[in-house]
Formats: sequence, C-alpha cells, structure tokens
Amino acid sequence: MDNERILKLDPDANIIPPEELDILRIKMGKTKRKEADWDVIKDILNRHDLIVMEPEKKDRRYRVYDHVMSVDGVLVAFTNVEDCMKHVHWLNDEDGVPGRRFVVGTMPFEQVISVAEHYRRDLLIDAVMDSRRRCLMYLPATHEIKAVSMLR
Repeated sequence: MDNERILKLDPDANIIPPEELDILRIKMGKTKRKEADWDVIKDILNRHDLIVMEPEKKDRRYRVYDHVMSVDGVLVAFTNVEDCMKHVHWLNDEDGVPGRRFVVGTMPFEQVISVAEHYRRDLLIDAVMDSRRRCLMYLPATHEIKAVSMLR
C-alpha cells in the first residue's frame, strides 16, 4: 500500500520531531519511570500535536468522536507517522480490507485529551498492535497517563 496515498499531513503540523521522539521512546522503554521521566513525557506531549485518523468512508466497525477514531471502544492517536501507518496496515489486515483509506490529521495533545474526557473514553497513544513495545494510555476517569504493553 502506498503510504503517500494514505497519509498526507500538513507540512507545518506540530508533530514531535525525531530527536524528541527518541527521548520519549527511551523514557517509555524503562521498566520503571521516575516522576522526572513522567514530567519529560508530559512536557513533550503538551508542546506538540498528535496524529489522529478516521475512515475516509463511514465504517460501522469504528466510531469517531470529534475526529478521533475509536477502536474497540478506545480512542487512538499517534506521536509519529510510522506508528500511525503500522496501525492503518494492522487495521486493514485485521478486517480483511486491503487498501481502505483513512483521513489523517493532527490535533493538539490537550484537545485530544479533552475529547477523551468529554466522551469518557480511554485513549491509547502509539498503540502498535503487532509489537510488545509500551504505549501510553490516558485514563479520563482518573486524569492520568500510564504506560501499558500491547501484548497480542
């Protein structure tokens, strides 16, 4: 599948630059994170936009809340293009719909959090379903961010 066809972001989008993404991944890769690690993670997220998506055509498998797609009842967003693309490919493979297209854009982190709180939906950030890598989960009920593993 041609990534250019699926994913076109505004060149001025405020997504996390590679050097800060590396820092975020290092902090997330730790087995135990100190409060200072969480401060760095939150600072990076608060200063940038997340990548959000929704099906190009209405799809009964997914609900969309203010342009943030929900998969199995959980909102999903991404810090980087690569993880978003992996998720698109995983969704298409999982559903047996090769070539299905998604509208992809960016939204400030705080706005994505507001959507999660408004609709009372947990939010997964960088959920790569074919990986054992940790991702972030925002829990609107307690207003906290946690690290979780996506074991499949």
